[in-house]
Amino acid sequence: MVGRLWWKDARQLLPMWGIVAAFALCIDGIFVRYSPEEVRNGFLLGMALFWAALYACLAATAAFAGEREARTMTLLDTLPAPRREVWLAKSSFALATAAALGLFLFLCAGLAPDGWHRMAPDVVTPDGGRMLSTATYWPPWVVLGLGLLVLVVVIGNGLFWSSWMKNVLLAATLAIVTSILASPLSVSPVYAGQSRTIPVLASLAIAVVLTVASYLAFLRTGPPTRPLVAVREPSPRSRRSAVADAERTTAGLAMGRPAWGWSAASRIAWQAFREVRSVAPWLLLLGVVTPMFYQFFGVGQEVYGLWLLMNGIVALLVGLNAFGMETRAGTPRMLAGHGARPGVVWLVRLVLWVLPLLAIWTLGLVAYLWMTSDSFLARLNRVWSAPETSAVIILGALMIWLTPMAVGALSGMAFRRGIMAGAMAVLGFIILAVVVGGAISASLVGPWTMIAIPPTILAVSFLWRWDWLLERPGLGRWARLIGLGAAASVLLFAGYVAERAWNVPTLPPDVDAHLFAVRIPAAVPKAENAAEVYADSSRVLRLRAGRTISQVVIKENNKEQVLSSLAENADLLPFIRKAAAMPACQFVDISHRTPLSAMSGFPNMWNLRMLLADSARKRRADGDLKGAWEDIIAVFRMARQQSGVVPLFIAQSGQDAEQTALWLAMNWAADARQTPELLKAALDQFKEFQAIPDPADPYRAEAVMARNMDQLSSADFAVKVEDYLLSPEASRKEKVTPLKALYHDFLTTPWERTRFGRVIRLFLAGAIQDADRPVAQSERVAPWRSSPWNGLAVWTRGGRFLSGQQVADLIQWTPLAQKTLPYTHQYMMEVDANEVSRRALVQILGLRLYQARHDGKLPGSLDELLKEGILPELPADPFTWPHKPFGYVASDGQKLIPLEDLSLLSPSAVFQNRSTSGHRLLYSVGWDRVDGHAQDNGYWGGIPGDLIFPLADNVRPPK
Repeated sequence: MVGRLWWKDARQLLPMWGIVAAFALCIDGIFVRYSPEEVRNGFLLGMALFWAALYACLAATAAFAGEREARTMTLLDTLPAPRREVWLAKSSFALATAAALGLFLFLCAGLAPDGWHRMAPDVVTPDGGRMLSTATYWPPWVVLGLGLLVLVVVIGNGLFWSSWMKNVLLAATLAIVTSILASPLSVSPVYAGQSRTIPVLASLAIAVVLTVASYLAFLRTGPPTRPLVAVREPSPRSRRSAVADAERTTAGLAMGRPAWGWSAASRIAWQAFREVRSVAPWLLLLGVVTPMFYQFFGVGQEVYGLWLLMNGIVALLVGLNAFGMETRAGTPRMLAGHGARPGVVWLVRLVLWVLPLLAIWTLGLVAYLWMTSDSFLARLNRVWSAPETSAVIILGALMIWLTPMAVGALSGMAFRRGIMAGAMAVLGFIILAVVVGGAISASLVGPWTMIAIPPTILAVSFLWRWDWLLERPGLGRWARLIGLGAAASVLLFAGYVAERAWNVPTLPPDVDAHLFAVRIPAAVPKAENAAEVYADSSRVLRLRAGRTISQVVIKENNKEQVLSSLAENADLLPFIRKAAAMPACQFVDISHRTPLSAMSGFPNMWNLRMLLADSARKRRADGDLKGAWEDIIAVFRMARQQSGVVPLFIAQSGQDAEQTALWLAMNWAADARQTPELLKAALDQFKEFQAIPDPADPYRAEAVMARNMDQLSSADFAVKVEDYLLSPEASRKEKVTPLKALYHDFLTTPWERTRFGRVIRLFLAGAIQDADRPVAQSERVAPWRSSPWNGLAVWTRGGRFLSGQQVADLIQWTPLAQKTLPYTHQYMMEVDANEVSRRALVQILGLRLYQARHDGKLPGSLDELLKEGILPELPADPFTWPHKPFGYVASDGQKLIPLEDLSLLSPSAVFQNRSTSGHRLLYSVGWDRVDGHAQDNGYWGGIPGDLIFPLADNVRPPK
């Protein structure tokens, strides 16, 4: 008899065994092909155990609950075999087939390269020592023993719930939950600090207890020798009512119209309500009580992931039972025979099952808010701070819960056996989760993509309603289901492509032409190009790491290193000064570049600039103030050579050079050895110095390069993307992994390329519009930005206005834009800071000139510079609107950084602050545009506060 029962279960469960094995091998093959690093970390071993445990749970719960659900338990009871043999046959079959599946997948993992990498022993070093492997050493017998233990625990839980439950899906769900609780990984925290064998023995003991309990429960629920309750005979009135109902039904069928009339929907609703009522307590236990229990005993830790998981399981169960109960009971054809309309049946049952699902979600949300009120309020404030984005994310999360419900509904309609429907629903949802989740993690789709998936699956189930209700034999119904699924997939993919490529707005033609109008510089001959001299100097620069970033101040400890560095590279200084004096400098030709060209062709201007800055400080320290000013002017010229219509990374380097020159000039101006003649010459030279070109020109250069990218062929574009995304070291030493190759293939699809081109033009348009505004009226004045790309508002075609957050969202979900777009925030912050510093430097030179002419006394107000004829007008503070002059007050002794101590690398270093008693303070209101009367220094990173330039009073010029 045991053999016959094995044969019966084999006919029912071996197809599922084959499906799980095939699906597991497909997943393993994908990871072996595209993610070998995960294989080396033991992924295949973990997945082998997962799939074997999943099958073990399904087989164990189908042992008895599946028989009751199919109404074949009575048939088993009539067989000449006691229940103990039935229990032994079914439990042994589940354990044997699960162990066989696990062993099969374990051996298949060993066939893959490094599939058993976690079992690798320690490495023996040449000197005889042992070097621990980066992976945990698991001998084969330990891996197999641990896997068998997990299978025993899972089967024990499955048999326990299956022995006394009728709904196989609920039994399987509860078995999964209790198996997780009873696994060694879950039990081990209880025995923290003790032997590893204790959790194993505890899990084994739990499994034994549940297995014995299932055996006793199965025996106790066997057929009784006599009825426990006498069956009452129907009364004559009941028999007459039944006959009348049958006659009316027959008459309705003969007339070709529904016999139920208008009450069909109410009767279907009543039947669905009875089904919901039978499983609602279990759904409430899974969706609300279980996560509340964990939240309460979680020692203050939030387990919101468990709330999401359990409510997702509840949604899957609701979907499986919405139509699965009718399918398993074989009643759809009966409904069709009574003239029920398939659309009415589909809609009523779906609504009746979704309503309790929404109620459970609401109760779970209320319970979660009640138990995590403090931490949730902080998250709620962040949600309300960006309502548009948060609404999309919340709707996407709701659709993530509805997706398993939709998958379960379609699976429950298609498969009669509940365990098969549940298995296919789980596998289908895993496929969707892997595909969509991987695409979201790679930023190839946004979370709102989940919004379209549940309605599409439900639409397929609705269109297939006739085949479900009529249950016609043959392959036609399955062919139509496959056709509907394929059509839905094609429509989803078409919508995805349209959303990626053509849902990104574009600029109006006139606005596009106006914003990106630019004159591309002509090519410069090599003999007249200062960039060639810089490139040669950069190649031969022999400075060691860190030497050019030191500050050349006589009192510093690194004076010897700086002097040694300058002496070693003294032969390069004439070439650098010569290049800075050349009128033409072209580092790259933007007419042949794209945003994927990176920084190719650009020399290391930072080292050259800092070498010249060290020379200026050295010459000033030696008393050669005139020579120091010449080096400072050379740095200013270097900054001008890296401005204009150039790529943004070159413009960023130019702003860094400008900042270095300005700080050097302020150090130089504050030197107590200055004479009126030197200060007057420096002021005149600086006032006549060429102004910085339009800061928006680099954005226009980036637009030209983006237009060049649109003209690349598909093959050239793919090659440039691959070269750009690989680091130089990886391109030489590492082979491109298949996963990276697949990712690159997705990035170079036509729709991603179109999206990238549109997004980059929107981004650059917003940056140009903001750069053209006065500083005090621009969006960049905000001290902190949530996006590193500083998404700025822009008007698009059709009068549509995109906020800065919307532009930043477009960039966030465009991978190529994330990886190639420059960070404009830092660039524009330096542009604004340098503009303030330039205007301040003019006044600082004027104040020092006044001081040198008046025996070291600073003027009482800035107006005296106009009266003396030192300045024709006072520069306005760019952070004020309408514009106002800089502030100028006497110091109250607050601790600030005097100009003579201003650092090239850390001008905001608090440790350099000292009392400014006896100083006068020239200041700008800074990025917060609040006049703080020079009490707090806002420094140079957008931090609220004033930008203060302290000048020491009573500094007499040398005689």
